[in-house]
Amino acid sequence: MKLYTPEHYADPTGALAVARAMGAPRFNADRQWPVVYICAPGETRRYCRFAVGSGYLPVAPAIWFPQFMDLGDPTQRRIEEAFRKIMIGKCRQMWIFGDRVTDEMAMEMKKARKRGMLMRRFTTEGEEVWD
Repeated sequence: MKLYTPEHYADPTGALAVARAMGAPRFNADRQWPVVYICAPGETRRYCRFAVGSGYLPVAPAIWFPQFMDLGDPTQRRIEEAFRKIMIGKCRQMWIFGDRVTDEMAMEMKKARKRGMLMRRFTTEGEEVWD
């Protein structure tokens, strides 16, 4: 089964179908976990659990940065936006959840498109949306 396109981008569709048919993936700490950027207006923790259950390592700045940064401070907000862009560059894919897109999400999606990143859309229930 091919896991990558001829351009060397991850193509997990076949692998996901097999994994779903066989049940949840088994945890293996030694394997390579593809890193995905979670782009969502809310319930980010739930979407991160979904990513882990699908065999991916989620990156979710919406959860991390508010814990130690004052996002009401304009200087820290600009730093946080720069950090988000850096983190997008470290991920293989961007997963977008829900049908509501915030201004922050729009910025993240624009950056991902510019990088040619694989972007996947999901409903709030975790069903993949095919346009």
